Amino acid sequence: MSDKFFPLNTATACKLKWAWSTIVLRTGTTKSCHRVEGDKIDLADFGNFHNTERKVQHRELMLQGKWPEGNCSYCKIIEDAGGQSDRITHNNIPGCVPEELRNDLSATVVVPKILEIYFDNICNMGCIYCNKGFSSVLEHEYNKFGEYSVNANESTKLIAKSSEPDSLDTINLRKEKLFQWLNKNHNSLERLHFLGGEPFFQPEFERMFDFFEKNPCPGLEYNIVTNLKISHKKLQQYVEKLHTLVECGHLKRVDITCSIDCFGYEQEYVRYGLDIDQWKQNFLYLVDQSWIYLSINQTLNSLTIKTIPELIKFINNHKTPEREINHFFGLVVGGDDKHVECQHPKYFGPGYFNNDFDNILQCMNEDTWQEQQAKNYMLGIKKGLQHSTRDDQQISRLIDFLDEIDSRRNLNWRSVFPWLTKELDSV
Repeated sequence: MSDKFFPLNTATACKLKWAWSTIVLRTGTTKSCHRVEGDKIDLADFGNFHNTERKVQHRELMLQGKWPEGNCSYCKIIEDAGGQSDRITHNNIPGCVPEELRNDLSATVVVPKILEIYFDNICNMGCIYCNKGFSSVLEHEYNKFGEYSVNANESTKLIAKSSEPDSLDTINLRKEKLFQWLNKNHNSLERLHFLGGEPFFQPEFERMFDFFEKNPCPGLEYNIVTNLKISHKKLQQYVEKLHTLVECGHLKRVDITCSIDCFGYEQEYVRYGLDIDQWKQNFLYLVDQSWIYLSINQTLNSLTIKTIPELIKFINNHKTPEREINHFFGLVVGGDDKHVECQHPKYFGPGYFNNDFDNILQCMNEDTWQEQQAKNYMLGIKKGLQHSTRDDQQISRLIDFLDEIDSRRNLNWRSVFPWLTKELDSV
């Protein structure tokens, strides 16, 4: 089964809905795609986190070829524009098909094959498209300065209150229940993703070493999503431990997914706290570890698009037939975080970034299947933006947000993004 493609072929069926489960332990929420709303996990029935009422309903709709209203609009918009969506991309990747579908193609209650865990928000960076739920740096900043003005209205205050972390005792109980679930189901998983915050700074990262030593997972791909803001010596120590787990057969494979969006001052502004030189040093060390499955994960927003070609050229320069570097990305998702939502490039209207996307696409290789998929996906994003509508109010919100960021961090967005200053007179 693990070598087969997702067997459901309706117009909307998505492997993520059946195979993937993300858990955020601070808030006790779960979802099966980054682009949908999360569901609260019933603490008394924690082990059934992958089969919440809404997840099951969405699977039933997809079996009928219907889009779950609202929740899957990201992929629907891209597909309606003739592009390649997350849904299509993941359906074209073999493996990670729940065992329940082996005998029953109508199964909607399943055990996940991909588990993504956000243990805590401990992080050493404060990216401008993030929030305090995933960054302790931003949590401390919010405590000092308050919520961003763009978010400071009654509706978002209510939303923020509902997304506050639960008590420490409840969070710790969830962590224990999660490890109980792992003890029982670790050999059913094909992929386990550790995210944060920043994994290398979270105590559970060390605990996972102990877990794998006691619970061999010879069929598991262990993926660590990191910002690479870590001392070179400490990174080497962790990599050596991970190599030992692979060598002794306790893990099938280790993936390290390095978060980066673009290069230059633009990136150090957007991913606040990042040192590009340190990132490059650590990344090039990982490039030399041929046993590591190495990837780049990138968030596209209106501030990063223009220097993406420089990043892609850097990746291409370090690829060889023996050393693949995979490239994954997606558009920024704001939702109820208004300071994130206003960073979406769609608000600049159709065609605004066309030349930038043409430059990006020109840099992207097509030699491997993954490169072809990535290029098609980038083209799909470009096509999707062609159906956008300019929104001066959102651009004005973006400018006001950047002014507030500058006042908090003693920065100057106008010197970093001179192209955006041209919008000051038009909004």
